[in-house]
Amino acid sequence: MSDLFDLLQIIPNAISSQECHQVIEATKTREHSTEAYYESSAHAATGQSTQSTFIATSLKPESTAFKIIHSRTKKILHLWLEHLEVQKKFNTKLLRQCLRYSHDYRVLRYDVGAKIHPHTDWDVFTLASCTLALNDDYQGGEFVFFNGERRLKLAKGQALIWPADCFWVHEITPVTSGVRYSVNSFITSIPESLKQQVVEQLNSLPNSHWQSPYRHQIE
Repeated sequence: MSDLFDLLQIIPNAISSQECHQVIEATKTREHSTEAYYESSAHAATGQSTQSTFIATSLKPESTAFKIIHSRTKKILHLWLEHLEVQKKFNTKLLRQCLRYSHDYRVLRYDVGAKIHPHTDWDVFTLASCTLALNDDYQGGEFVFFNGERRLKLAKGQALIWPADCFWVHEITPVTSGVRYSVNSFITSIPESLKQQVVEQLNSLPNSHWQSPYRHQIE
């Protein structure tokens, strides 16, 4: 009997303790500048755009921290594909062709009380979500999947990767003490800059372009 969690993988020792420290330090001076930002996404239960309360800072391309995370993410993708292939249940040949880019590398800082509401990471051209835990000396801040059905807390250096589609509802519980650091990226089939161009072009089309006898009116 298959389980959705067969598609998820926790990878130990995906990044070294020293590298975790390097990545955290690379963004500390920027966490309270205009380069840091909050993110919003649709709440899985209400559909309303909801702001998360962590602080995100994107790693600068070609920086040492960026190169560390880019290299580790590539390794994680290979391990995930191996994890799926040995199960002999999934079309990994097609998936292998599509896991081509990370949309960004964001260091996420969760202070006490910070959390993420229930949501999914689905977007056009997005196939997976990948997280690396940069520390574990905090309380709270657990991954919760499927409205509390599964709970996970990553150890420092572990990675977590899973499909980014509408079924994988997840959240991060409030941090109750300490500060939680992680790096997240969405794995896509085309570069983020091209994806934005495609989305903008589609959104600019008049309504007449969307009319079709095959359209489903689902409310």
